[in-house]
Amino acid sequence: MRSLYHDFYIAKGSGFTEEEYWEVCARFAGQPMTEICEYVETTKEIDYVKYLGYAGIEIVLTPFAEQDGSPVVKSSWQMSFRDEAQYTPLQLTIRNAVF
Repeated sequence: MRSLYHDFYIAKGSGFTEEEYWEVCARFAGQPMTEICEYVETTKEIDYVKYLGYAGIEIVLTPFAEQDGSPVVKSSWQMSFRDEAQYTPLQLTIRNAVF
């Protein structure tokens, strides 16, 4: 946000477009933000298994049983942490930053 403020409001006296916003995000991330942008701008379901896996967190999504032909709840989930000895250094860094 600081970069957006300085690069656009201070330097140009204006706001920024959505495209410029994602360009700044990509610059800080060091890679395109296409996948994250898709989650933000659509109703696509987030791949929790993938993203929590980066932090060494395992999640199991289980569909609930149907009642009268209609699902009661779309799904439930159970989250667990791996034994700390199984984490990679990057996973430990992510986990410690989040929890």
